[in-house]
Amino acid sequence: MRETKQRRKVLDENDRMDGITFDKLGRMNYHPDFHTNHKSRMSLDEIIYMCKYYEIDGPRTISFAIGRTEHTVMSKVYLLRKAGNFEKYKFMTDDEWLELIS
Repeated sequence: MRETKQRRKVLDENDRMDGITFDKLGRMNYHPDFHTNHKSRMSLDEIIYMCKYYEIDGPRTISFAIGRTEHTVMSKVYLLRKAGNFEKYKFMTDDEWLELIS
Protein backbone atom coordinates (compact mmCIF):
# COMPACT_ATOMS: atom_id res chain seq x y z
CA MET A 1 0.00 0.00 0.00
CA ARG A 2 1.32 3.41 -0.95
CA GLU A 3 1.86 5.85 1.89
CA THR A 4 0.59 9.37 1.27
CA LYS A 5 2.40 12.44 2.55
CA GLN A 6 0.58 15.03 4.58
CA ARG A 7 0.08 18.34 2.76
CA ARG A 8 0.17 21.74 4.42
CA LYS A 9 -3.28 23.19 4.98
CA VAL A 10 -2.46 26.17 7.21
CA LEU A 11 -0.02 28.98 6.50
CA ASP A 12 2.44 29.84 9.23
CA GLU A 13 3.59 33.40 9.96
CA ASN A 14 6.79 33.07 7.88
CA ASP A 15 4.78 32.00 4.83
CA ARG A 16 2.54 35.05 5.14
CA MET A 17 5.54 37.38 5.42
CA ASP A 18 7.21 35.79 2.37
CA GLY A 19 4.03 35.86 0.28
CA ILE A 20 3.83 32.08 -0.07
CA THR A 21 0.37 30.71 -0.82
CA PHE A 22 -0.96 27.20 -1.29
CA ASP A 23 -3.80 25.80 -3.38
CA LYS A 24 -6.69 23.82 -1.91
CA LEU A 25 -4.65 20.59 -2.20
CA GLY A 26 -1.77 22.02 -0.16
CA ARG A 27 0.61 22.56 -3.10
CA MET A 28 2.67 25.74 -3.15
CA ASN A 29 1.50 28.22 -5.75
CA TYR A 30 4.01 29.91 -8.04
CA HIS A 31 6.56 32.02 -6.20
CA PRO A 32 9.44 33.66 -8.11
CA ASP A 33 12.02 32.89 -5.41
CA PHE A 34 11.37 29.14 -5.57
CA HIS A 35 10.19 28.49 -9.13
CA THR A 36 13.00 30.00 -11.20
CA ASN A 37 12.29 27.89 -14.30
CA HIS A 38 8.58 28.71 -14.42
CA LYS A 39 7.17 28.72 -17.97
CA SER A 40 10.48 27.74 -19.55
CA ARG A 41 10.79 24.60 -21.64
CA MET A 42 11.66 21.52 -19.56
CA SER A 43 15.04 20.09 -20.55
CA LEU A 44 15.64 16.40 -21.15
CA ASP A 45 18.00 16.41 -18.16
CA GLU A 46 15.18 17.70 -15.91
CA ILE A 47 12.75 15.12 -17.29
CA ILE A 48 15.13 12.23 -16.65
CA TYR A 49 15.93 13.51 -13.15
CA MET A 50 12.23 13.89 -12.40
CA CYS A 51 11.41 10.35 -13.54
CA LYS A 52 14.33 8.74 -11.69
CA TYR A 53 13.56 10.40 -8.35
CA TYR A 54 9.81 11.16 -8.43
CA GLU A 55 8.75 8.06 -6.51
CA ILE A 56 11.62 8.43 -4.03
CA ASP A 57 11.41 12.14 -3.24
CA GLY A 58 7.87 13.08 -4.28
CA PRO A 59 6.59 16.05 -6.26
CA ARG A 60 7.39 18.73 -3.65
CA THR A 61 11.08 17.91 -3.40
CA ILE A 62 11.40 17.47 -7.16
CA SER A 63 9.69 20.83 -7.73
CA PHE A 64 12.26 22.60 -5.56
CA ALA A 65 15.13 20.72 -7.21
CA ILE A 66 14.19 21.73 -10.76
CA GLY A 67 12.62 25.12 -9.98
CA ARG A 68 9.06 24.36 -11.06
CA THR A 69 5.70 24.17 -9.29
CA GLU A 70 4.41 20.90 -7.85
CA HIS A 71 1.47 21.04 -10.24
CA THR A 72 3.83 21.27 -13.23
CA VAL A 73 5.86 18.29 -12.00
CA MET A 74 2.76 16.19 -11.36
CA SER A 75 1.26 17.10 -14.74
CA LYS A 76 4.46 16.25 -16.60
CA VAL A 77 4.72 12.88 -14.84
CA TYR A 78 1.11 12.15 -15.76
CA LEU A 79 1.77 12.95 -19.43
CA LEU A 80 5.00 10.90 -19.47
CA ARG A 81 3.20 7.90 -17.96
CA LYS A 82 0.34 8.26 -20.42
CA ALA A 83 2.81 8.30 -23.34
CA GLY A 84 4.73 5.33 -21.90
CA ASN A 85 7.99 7.24 -21.44
CA PHE A 86 8.12 7.51 -17.64
CA GLU A 87 9.46 3.98 -17.09
CA LYS A 88 12.01 4.38 -19.89
CA TYR A 89 13.55 7.41 -18.20
CA LYS A 90 13.13 6.03 -14.69
CA PHE A 91 15.22 2.93 -15.36
CA MET A 92 17.85 4.68 -17.48
CA THR A 93 21.38 4.10 -16.17
CA ASP A 94 23.57 7.06 -15.24
CA ASP A 95 25.86 6.28 -18.19
CA GLU A 96 22.91 6.32 -20.61
CA TRP A 97 21.69 9.55 -19.02
CA LEU A 98 25.06 11.28 -19.42
CA GLU A 99 25.43 10.03 -22.98
CA LEU A 100 21.97 11.29 -23.90
CA ILE A 101 22.39 14.81 -22.54
CA SER A 102 25.96 15.42 -23.70
